[in-house]
Amino acid sequence: MSFLTTLLERQQSLQVTSKGIVDSLNVLKEEKEKLVNNPSIILDSDEYKEVQKNYENSKKKNETLNN
Repeated sequence: MSFLTTLLERQQSLQVTSKGIVDSLNVLKEEKEKLVNNPSIILDSDEYKEVQKNYENSKKKNETLNN
């Protein structure tokens, strides 16, 4: 009987994990759709601004070293 109980507990655990994964995938699909429909929103993201800032700093540093 304990073997069956263990199997049922594992099944429940897997169902919870599976639901979490499906929910995460749905969120990612929604975010992807937003980007596909309006790619310009990436320009307003904090991540893009950070990359742009790092690029500009690196560019200035390289110009300074080359002069």
